[in-house]
Amino acid sequence: MNILHATTDPTFVNRLKQMLDSSRAADIAVGYLFISGFNSVAEELAQLEKIRVLVGRTDRQTLDEIARGVQQAEALRERLDAERLVRRSTLPGLGVQAVQAIGEGVARLAQTEEQQAGVQQMRDLVASGRMEVKTYPTGLLHAKAYLCWYRNHAEPGSAIVGSSNFSLAGFTGNTELNVRVTGDAEMAELKRWFDALWADAVDISQDLIVELNRSWVLAQTPPYQVYLKALYELYGNELGAPELEP
Repeated sequence: MNILHATTDPTFVNRLKQMLDSSRAADIAVGYLFISGFNSVAEELAQLEKIRVLVGRTDRQTLDEIARGVQQAEALRERLDAERLVRRSTLPGLGVQAVQAIGEGVARLAQTEEQQAGVQQMRDLVASGRMEVKTYPTGLLHAKAYLCWYRNHAEPGSAIVGSSNFSLAGFTGNTELNVRVTGDAEMAELKRWFDALWADAVDISQDLIVELNRSWVLAQTPPYQVYLKALYELYGNELGAPELEP
């Protein structure tokens, strides 16, 4: 079955697991990366030699304008042209929102050993250099593509392209539709497409490590203590100093 969603046989996530099991590396381009999606395939990702994840910018103004349908084609082209002129010196700051979005997802995790192990695994993969994460600074990255590069196989690899973001909702909850892509020419074109975007993207791997390290999961700080600390930092003595555990 090459048409994949939450109720096909196999399902989208099960087919992705099968493909990753046979792979040496993976290139993933998505609008959003959530820890819930990572945890769904963490065991398979941990076996890979290299993982490159490209995520989009969470530009709220752009999202709102698209949602309202007020961006005409000419205005959109002008916006993209302006963004392409962003100086390289300003690019590192563009990954802040992407990193914060991942951190917010971690903060909402249920307090279970499985969830904690997933966050630890992501941090360790990124810290080791086996997993790199970049954000695409030009426009809105709306593509969802999972490129798996096989180990000891007649084909170079295969891919899943469609609408599923790297999240539990994208894998199993939302109404999504994806297609499995095979063939040497098709995979070569997908690699060319991904490599071109990757070359222009901003590396946020180190920022992601910092964000994960300070999460309650790895800092061993209960979520409500993180919440209290954030309130105190925001409002200071107006609320009184919260009693924080060391």
